[in-house]
Amino acid sequence: SDNIQPKLIYSLHTIHLKQRSQANKLSIENIAIDTNNNELAEIFSPYGKIVKCSIIYDENNRSTGKGIVEFDSVDASKLAKNDLNGKKI
Repeated sequence: SDNIQPKLIYSLHTIHLKQRSQANKLSIENIAIDTNNNELAEIFSPYGKIVKCSIIYDENNRSTGKGIVEFDSVDASKLAKNDLNGKKI
């Protein structure tokens, strides 16, 4: 299988991924706070079609370092989780 290399974002953070109860969704923690939705989508798009991808912001519109990626399939979600969990991005 091809080794998919996500593009590096300004500051490297080790991200943590959890599969949600809806298995095609992933919760992401420890995202670099200067990452935007488009950059997050770029990292996850090689794994499958993304339905929704969003960084979670606080009431002052600052990134919380958390986000959610929803794929159109459980397989894509599992592939991304297995490949990216614990990786520095």
